[in-house]
Amino acid sequence: MPSMEEVQRQLQELHVSDHRRKLMRKEIEELPNILKDNEKILRLMGGTYQTFTGMFIATNSRFLFIDKGYKGKLTLYEFKYDELLDMKYNLGWVYGKIDMLYLGKWIKLEMLEKEETESFFHFINDQRGSFSSSIDDSTVAEIKIEKEMNPQSHRKSGLFYEVSDLQIEERPEVKEKVSRWLGFKPLDPSQEQYIKKLKKRYFWRVFLAALILAVIVISLIVQSSLIEVWKFAVFLSVLWIGGAWVLQKELNEDINKKKSTSSLVIYKYCIRYWNSFFEYLIPNSGYRIKPNVTGMFLKYGFENRRNIKITRFFHFPKLQKDRIYYISYKMKKHTETTKRMGLYFELTLPKETRQSLKSFLLVPKGNKLKSEKYTLQQSLVAHNLYTEKAIPQEQLDEIISFLQPLINRDIGVAVKFHHHLEIYLAYFLETKEQLKSEEQIQQIIDGIHLWYAFYERSIIWRYGQFPAEWKEGEEQALEY
Repeated sequence: MPSMEEVQRQLQELHVSDHRRKLMRKEIEELPNILKDNEKILRLMGGTYQTFTGMFIATNSRFLFIDKGYKGKLTLYEFKYDELLDMKYNLGWVYGKIDMLYLGKWIKLEMLEKEETESFFHFINDQRGSFSSSIDDSTVAEIKIEKEMNPQSHRKSGLFYEVSDLQIEERPEVKEKVSRWLGFKPLDPSQEQYIKKLKKRYFWRVFLAALILAVIVISLIVQSSLIEVWKFAVFLSVLWIGGAWVLQKELNEDINKKKSTSSLVIYKYCIRYWNSFFEYLIPNSGYRIKPNVTGMFLKYGFENRRNIKITRFFHFPKLQKDRIYYISYKMKKHTETTKRMGLYFELTLPKETRQSLKSFLLVPKGNKLKSEKYTLQQSLVAHNLYTEKAIPQEQLDEIISFLQPLINRDIGVAVKFHHHLEIYLAYFLETKEQLKSEEQIQQIIDGIHLWYAFYERSIIWRYGQFPAEWKEGEEQALEY
């Protein structure tokens, strides 16, 4: 490993300013323990990755992100040049941003120094490995995912991996965390710390917005007298303090559980605690699209009731090319909604499987289809299978075996495959408002434990094992 003197010499050759060295002092001090022999620093820049603020460095062999937190915790991410599949950058008003497709997943480098973002991007882009021009980026990404995730074991029919019986793991720590968030118990230290972070982040956002506004307005009246400028500054300060107080009050109300303690709140917290790669989007956070899927569900036989409106909403976007949605129901000509919700999975299959499997529909027996493309291939015990082209029995057996735990529970599961494997669980989750006991919380958690175990099982069925990031994320998520 290089000495600190060697690291400082390399930074000197890169003309890294003293100011920047002071800002990144903690990260630079870790470089002798991180860099390998004969590894040379070629680029250095500050920025953020995920929730960390630190230093990006590009060497002659790899690309690194380093953050030394204020408590001394070291965070290190390594990216290999030949596994960067695609890149793009964007320059904002103040900062730059670089998006990189790494092992089939887009990662974001944000809050980059605007003046150096473009040159940094071109340097990394030049370093990354080149792939055959006959293979497009999406194919390369899938090859990389297969390489990283799939063990050497062979699939049964060349399409899917074997899965064991569905095991629903009890997670008492999840119930404990949720009970505390909802006010049944005092918050634990990690939750208190998280709230402090939220408050600080909220405060500085308000402060930055007010500061920018002040600079803009003062620049417009700079020709006015000094007294008028001071009057305006006082007015702006009062406005900012009042606005910050109102927003802080709203934040505290949200954090201190003064909202209704509904089942949806529990679902949100369960997702967050299970795995950090799940991200729950609240409707008022910018994701407002709530598509009406009634026509689609009737067309493909997912539903047969004509007097109901079906809406797909809330999805978890940070999954490995998958999407999970909640489904709500509303009776036509009535304002009353049902007391249950559905779940809708869009699962991405590996490329080889996707190309080999023919389009099909598996719907509860008795449901009718509006689509003329699909014809009945086989009548099962509780479901009918419709296909565009015949599916080999071996492949069909694997699909049914995977879904059997849901079928055995008398869940009216419906499945469609066309590019994605779409799985619909009707009226699957309970919706309750104003929960008053931990027994009610447990009832809600039991249902969502089932679908989380099913989703875990789907990853093994499709890819053979969990990616390492998945298990690491699960461990980290429970910290909060």
